[in-house]
Amino acid sequence: MDSFQIRPANPGDVGSLHQMLLELATEVDRSESISSSPDDLLHHGFGKNRRFDTLVIESSHQLVGFCLFFLTFSSWRGETGVYIQDLYVAPHTRKENLGKRLLEAAALKAQDDGATHLRLSLHTENQKAAEFYQHVGLLPQQHERIFEIN
Repeated sequence: MDSFQIRPANPGDVGSLHQMLLELATEVDRSESISSSPDDLLHHGFGKNRRFDTLVIESSHQLVGFCLFFLTFSSWRGETGVYIQDLYVAPHTRKENLGKRLLEAAALKAQDDGATHLRLSLHTENQKAAEFYQHVGLLPQQHERIFEIN
């Protein structure tokens, strides 16, 4: 049985992180949407003005998943929250409960930083992710929609 370890990402992980982002985008048929580079991840995730945290999960010194997240603030709640931007686990390890472990670890890290709630969004066609999130206790919200400008 493989041993999986969760740890904070480090600058040496950005190539693998970016590759997993590309795999995630391909899975949801959105590969054309990726315009980031490993350098972007390095600059924004590990630079002087870090904008996000990332936890990775590895087995035998190979990354098999990650959770990229950042703190937010809810003016309605008056509380800090955490937003999960990306969660990815390699297909060959998805029966190992790694997604749940990564979410729990991110939530604990955010809780240590003062977060009281967790939010995320997913692509509407990603039914497997929706089922997973509901299985681990996240509930879909019907009172909000996401709007964006590029």
